[in-house]
Amino acid sequence: MKFTIVLLFLFVNDLSIAQSKQDYYWIWNNDRERDSTQAYIYDFNKKVKKDPEPLGELSPIVMIGLNASICDKDGNLLMYSNGCTVADKNHQVMPNGRNLNNGDYFEMLGDSCFDGYLGKQDIMILPDPGDEEGYYILHKPVIYFPQQNIDYRELRYSYVDMTLNDGNGDITQKNVVLGEELEYFYRYLTAINHENGRDWWIINPLYGGNEYLTYLLDENGFSQKRIQSIGPNFHWNASASGTAVFSPDGSMFAYYNKDDNLLLYDFDRSNGELSNLKQLTLKTNTPNAAFASSVEFSPNSRFLYVAIQDSLWQVDTYEQDLKEGTELIDVWDGTQDPFATTFTLMALAPNCKIYMASGSSTNTYHVINHPDEKGTACDFVQRGIQLPFTSSLANMPNFPR
Repeated sequence: MKFTIVLLFLFVNDLSIAQSKQDYYWIWNNDRERDSTQAYIYDFNKKVKKDPEPLGELSPIVMIGLNASICDKDGNLLMYSNGCTVADKNHQVMPNGRNLNNGDYFEMLGDSCFDGYLGKQDIMILPDPGDEEGYYILHKPVIYFPQQNIDYRELRYSYVDMTLNDGNGDITQKNVVLGEELEYFYRYLTAINHENGRDWWIINPLYGGNEYLTYLLDENGFSQKRIQSIGPNFHWNASASGTAVFSPDGSMFAYYNKDDNLLLYDFDRSNGELSNLKQLTLKTNTPNAAFASSVEFSPNSRFLYVAIQDSLWQVDTYEQDLKEGTELIDVWDGTQDPFATTFTLMALAPNCKIYMASGSSTNTYHVINHPDEKGTACDFVQRGIQLPFTSSLANMPNFPR
């Protein structure tokens, strides 16, 4: 009996590992040539070196703003996108893969949309729960009304069928609007597996109050849409900075920007509801320095990291009073390489490290080597990652949990 239990545990453990590799390929680029760009990657299927490696191939798109990619369950790259164009695993533009996020703002970008749609955390790729060969690209174009001086993001999806184009994928639906009447904040697009391990909860805050919009993506498509009012009203300028993220264990949802500060909720993966708000105000060392900021959890879901341009904070979520569990980890040392190496956009990697990009072009990334450790034992290293060539604007791939 014990032998059977051990075998079952090993089988389930191996299965969970196999199902967790869809975020194993990270791609960036900036070194532009005439019709393509040099790219650099972390491929977490291999023993990852300390620094990203050159791709060795030319990419057909530049990724200076939005960044999303996805692999199959074995960690093999399937596609990636910069919000304007979708490229396949062979680094070719996918059929029907251009003109993502089309509209007036897209037309204003003109040829510059080759460089990518500007923004942070406004694109994501999710597997179709009803078809293992299908993928939804969620993306948010800018909707701009110059007469009223109003702009917001709209949520759309495009659908990729991987059985087409010799198994390299083809976009069969594009720019389908979800909730035409809704005005989404810039940024904050994130998703997490439903408790059943198959479906997806998708969440994004809305303008005009304290409303979070949640979609359920299941085998029937977007089958639920719910707006939950909870917490304080959002600041009118919340789109200017910040990110949102789920904890790896799915029990918490964190939202941060310089005006609303930190909002930490419990999250129920069975019904998609937020509850039990905790708030925390964090400050920078430099007045008005908090334009660029982000949040990210440690792999064990205990510690929440908040990067606020010139300061990195660790918050121990085990503390009932978050203020009691808050520690300043480090302050930016002022290095320019060639531009300011500030603390901006973080992402948790499959190797359980947190990588951090700066707000502008630099030759390095920052890294938290042991984010599960309390306080400075987390081993945060400024400019601890050397890039093959200069980065673009703050840029990390946006993956679901």
